[in-house]
Amino acid sequence: MNVKIRKSTQKFGAVVLLYLFFVITVVGQRESKNVFDVVPVSIRDALIERLKLRIEYEKTEQWGKLYDLFYPKKNNQEDYIKAKEEYIKINTDLNDPRQYIMTDFVPKVVSSANELEKESYLIEGCGTFRFKGKLIKENTIIMAHLVNKEWLFSSFGDVAPNKLCEQ
Repeated sequence: MNVKIRKSTQKFGAVVLLYLFFVITVVGQRESKNVFDVVPVSIRDALIERLKLRIEYEKTEQWGKLYDLFYPKKNNQEDYIKAKEEYIKINTDLNDPRQYIMTDFVPKVVSSANELEKESYLIEGCGTFRFKGKLIKENTIIMAHLVNKEWLFSSFGDVAPNKLCEQ
């Protein structure tokens, strides 16, 4: 059987195939890209390791160690110690309704925040939290700051504008 295909149909088919090729190529590149690629190689591994440590300290409820990773650090040692003690006290009170503990965090998007402060990065992702005995997934933002060759983190929150936990 001899089937004739119109030239316009052939052109349309070629355009569709070409479009699909480019879409698949671009999507494949986007998915394989490391979310931390925006961070310079020289400081990237240290950030990733320190972020893992930050999550581990919260997950295992090591409140003092977690507090030591917070930014900004108090200049006055006495104020720092008082604030740290208060933070530990609040977080060890099991009756406190704010008991909202991050147990996991999957970074999805990292962007430079150098316009706010040099060597700062906004890390958006999906956080898993233990709250009242249940696990809850929330869009989460963690701000990372490199200060004197040490990564420190600002408070996180469920304020990420994207639906990062659904991707």
